[in-house]
Amino acid sequence: MFYVNLRGQGGRATTRTEALRAGSSARPETFQYSGRFDFSRVRQLDNRGAVAGTQFNYKITKDGEPSKTIPDAMLSESFLETD
Repeated sequence: MFYVNLRGQGGRATTRTEALRAGSSARPETFQYSGRFDFSRVRQLDNRGAVAGTQFNYKITKDGEPSKTIPDAMLSESFLETD
C-alpha cells in the first residue's frame, strides 16, 4: 500500500524567476510515495536504473539487495507475509 502526499511542500520563493530556477531540482521528492513495496518490482516502479529512488524510497546495496536502513523496499518473502 502507498500513500501519496498531494500537497507537496516545495517551499516558497520571493519571485517567480527564483521559483522556476529552483523548481526542477526540488520536484522529485515533493510528491514521494510512502509505503511498503515488493523489491522485486523496483524496476517496474522506477525504470531509471538508479541505486536510490526519488519517487519511491529505496536504496540498492552493492550486493543488489534493498538497504536495511530504508524499510519501504521489502524482499518478496517478507512483503507477501505482511497483512
